[in-house]
Amino acid sequence: MDETMGKGGGSLVHEALLYSDLPAFVQGALPFVLDGVRHGEPVLVAETPDKIEVLHGYLSDVDAPRVTFVDSTAEAKNPNRVIPDLICPFLAKHPHRHVRIICEWVWPERSRAAKLTAIQNEALTNVVDFLPATTMMCPYDISSLDPADIVSALRCHPTAVTGGGAPWTSHAFADPLTVASTCLEPFPEPVADYLTEIVIYHGTNVPLLLAFVAGHAAHNRMTRRRQEELEEAITEIADNALRHAEGPSTVRLWAQDGAIICEVRDRGHVDDPLIGRRPADPDAEHGHGLLRVNALCDLVQISPQSSGTTIRLHMQVNPPA
Repeated sequence: MDETMGKGGGSLVHEALLYSDLPAFVQGALPFVLDGVRHGEPVLVAETPDKIEVLHGYLSDVDAPRVTFVDSTAEAKNPNRVIPDLICPFLAKHPHRHVRIICEWVWPERSRAAKLTAIQNEALTNVVDFLPATTMMCPYDISSLDPADIVSALRCHPTAVTGGGAPWTSHAFADPLTVASTCLEPFPEPVADYLTEIVIYHGTNVPLLLAFVAGHAAHNRMTRRRQEELEEAITEIADNALRHAEGPSTVRLWAQDGAIICEVRDRGHVDDPLIGRRPADPDAEHGHGLLRVNALCDLVQISPQSSGTTIRLHMQVNPPA
C-alpha cells in the first residue's frame, strides 16, 4: 500500500487497479476499502453491480454501513457526471475529511465514444482544484478491455497496482491537460443514411433546427419525453455557441447505434477544461448550461481544437428501464 494513502496529506492520490478476474479485483480493492474504514475515512465505491455484491459480502455488519456503494453503470453512464454528481456530493457530506473512492470509469460494455470520454475525465481528475485530500483507486479489467484502454489508463494515473501487489510508478503518465485535449480527436465521421446539416447564424435558424430534431425523433421513434430533453440540450448548446463563438455554428444530426447524435462545431475556444464538470454554483448567473446538458444526455463529448470546439450530444432513442 502506498505510504501516502490514508494519511490525509491534502492532495489527490490517483491510482489505477489493473485486475484480470474477480479474485484479483478483490485482492486490490478490498484492502483499500478496509484500510479506509480502519482509519475512520469515508469510503465511496462506484462499481458494477457484481463487484458491489462481492465487496459487500466481505464486509462485516459493522463495516458495511460505513461504505457508500453506487452502481457506476447507471450513475456514471455519462462520464462527465462522475465529478459533479458522484464525487463532489460525497465530499460535501464529509467536509474537511480525507476520503477514499473506488470508481470504475471504463468497462468492456461501454461504447468506444464513452470510453474515450471516461478517459478524458480520468485525466482531468488530476487537475481538479476543488478536491480536498482524496485517495482514488480506478479499476481496469485487463482481461476484457482493449490494450489501448489500458495504455490510456496508465497515461491518467501516476501510479498503478496489479491485483494485490505493491504500487508501481506509471511511466506512461502524461500531462493531464494534454491527455484530456487530445484523446477525443479527431471524431469519426458519421455512418448514417439520414444526416441533416444546418448552419446557424445569430439564432435565426434555431426553430428550423428543432424542426429537424423532431423529424429525426419521429423517424427513429423516439419518445416525446426524450425528444423534449434532446431539444432542450441542443438549444442550450446552440445558444451557448452563438453567444461565445465568432461566426456561425454548424450543426449535424444523425442516428447511430440506437441513439440520435447532435454535433455542434464552432470557432469558439474552451478556456476552462473542467467546463460542465464543476459543481453548480448557486450564486453564479452563468455556467449551469453544460451541467444541465450533461444531466439530460447519455453522453456528451467535448473536443477542443485549434480551429474551435466540437461538441457531440448522444441521446438514446429507447433507454433501458
